Amino acid sequence: MRAARLLASLCVLLALSNAARAQEDFYKGKTVRIVIGTAVGASYGVFAQVVARHLGRFIPGEPALVPVAMPGAGGLVALNHLANVAPKDGTVISVIHVTLVQESLFNDKANFDARDFKWIGRLDSLGFVGLASKSSGIKTLEDARKREIIAGSPGLNNVPAQAPLVLNRIGGTRFKLISGYSGVGQVFLALERGEVEVAVASLATMSSVLTDKLKNGDLLPFFVQAGQRLKQYPDIPAIGEFARSDAEKAFMKVFTLTSDLGRALAATPGVPDDRMTILRNAWRRMMDDPGFKADAAKVGLDLDPLDADALAKMVRDAMDMEPPLRAEVKKFYDQVLGGAQ
Repeated sequence: MRAARLLASLCVLLALSNAARAQEDFYKGKTVRIVIGTAVGASYGVFAQVVARHLGRFIPGEPALVPVAMPGAGGLVALNHLANVAPKDGTVISVIHVTLVQESLFNDKANFDARDFKWIGRLDSLGFVGLASKSSGIKTLEDARKREIIAGSPGLNNVPAQAPLVLNRIGGTRFKLISGYSGVGQVFLALERGEVEVAVASLATMSSVLTDKLKNGDLLPFFVQAGQRLKQYPDIPAIGEFARSDAEKAFMKVFTLTSDLGRALAATPGVPDDRMTILRNAWRRMMDDPGFKADAAKVGLDLDPLDADALAKMVRDAMDMEPPLRAEVKKFYDQVLGGAQ
């Protein structure tokens, strides 16, 4: 009996060893693409480049990782690609676009269910901040209620455009959007040239790209796109404060989920569980790695990790909306952001 148990244990160990070797063989010599839904100059691209330099060291077989920019429709092009076209074998991951839940719930052009993506782990939580140029004279949201304010955006179907549009509806502001810029970097060039007066950026972009302009007063924060005020800017109003009706509050819960999802890594739907375990373990080891942390700090990125289970629950909870309320919130979405589709 003892010999039989020993033999069984040896068989299990051999099977596990063979499985691990098979996974190492799978990734060895391969390239893992990190798809982002924006141009590489924005914070999605900065995070993707840092991850590309480190995550492969912790994946068996040490595959090469390459960021791939797939901008369009405020990240929707990339999300649809990830869900419907990209391989489902763990060779394509994403610093996933933060609007995936609201797109999944309300955008008829979204061909995916947000719950189907396989989460790896969050790199950082996120806040978006409305920034006015010094030359605009804008200091508070009240200034945006007094006259028409020109805001710039890479497109209409993304947070940098949607926050001003939502504020127009529930906060009484008078933002006029100029969209079509190739990325956030181009928007801020337009801000410098005086083509626009306001732009929206993530805290990651602010800390990695815009630090000097914020310090010298060339850019002034005056609202945040979040459910509540950010600890970094406790005196600046959050867009979530202006919701009144049940539909507005429900919409804002989904809309401001972007802050909690932040910059997170996800794999395509359908990736096998054993391969997801490898990717999640690699993420954990990377997040604890001194070299990764130093590299992130060097380019001005903050880190605020959250594991895959917590991210998945967050998405499930946000997607769980009773049909009557969902229909009402969808109507609000179409009225405010319908032109973004």
